[in-house]
Amino acid sequence: MNDETYSGEKPSTKRPRTRRGCEEDYQKFRAEILATAKNIYQTHGIEKLTIRALANELSISPMLVYHYFADKVDLIIAMWDEILEQAFNFTFEHTEGISDVHERIRVQNERCFEFWENNPEKFRLVFLTDVSKCKRMETGLTATKYFSMMAAHLYAPIRELAQETGASEAQIDQAQDLRSSMLIGYLYASVANTHFPRSDLAQLRATTLEAISICVDRILNRHKQSPG
Repeated sequence: MNDETYSGEKPSTKRPRTRRGCEEDYQKFRAEILATAKNIYQTHGIEKLTIRALANELSISPMLVYHYFADKVDLIIAMWDEILEQAFNFTFEHTEGISDVHERIRVQNERCFEFWENNPEKFRLVFLTDVSKCKRMETGLTATKYFSMMAAHLYAPIRELAQETGASEAQIDQAQDLRSSMLIGYLYASVANTHFPRSDLAQLRATTLEAISICVDRILNRHKQSPG
């Protein structure tokens, strides 16, 4: 982010005055900045997404962009959060009101697949963007509001199952970690990897969903199993 360095005064963190000085104007222009940033990313990649390039595309001063986003990292986090909000709302609206915990986990998994399969570019932006060269990107996705909300939403039924089985916190974490790994692994195969899978994708999808349910149950009931 060499061109992100500004040698003058530190940009103000206060919101700029908009044309009518109202929140609606502020949010509208912020959304326009994000939309332009996503277009630059999709067309040229993350390396070309800079505050200067963004300002040029919008025909505005880079300093105006800094009023909305502190730096490139802040911009990327906002892009992630916008997408994760969409994913969270999509998953939540399809699982709200499902009382059976096993069914809720199954529907969560299916809706998770459905959202990202229907939005491959969003999946690549959130999960496959190399931000290793961006300064101040130590926290990654965990810095976003909706990542935490999505994690809590997915953890909830796992915890409910754990209460029924008497599983420990370590078992809960392992069950959710394995579940997340299998979800992301399938999505990487179906969305991002053009050389994989070798088997029928629909069958792999169904098998992955079944395997997640089996593995979660096995982990949360492991303490009940007889040694040997």
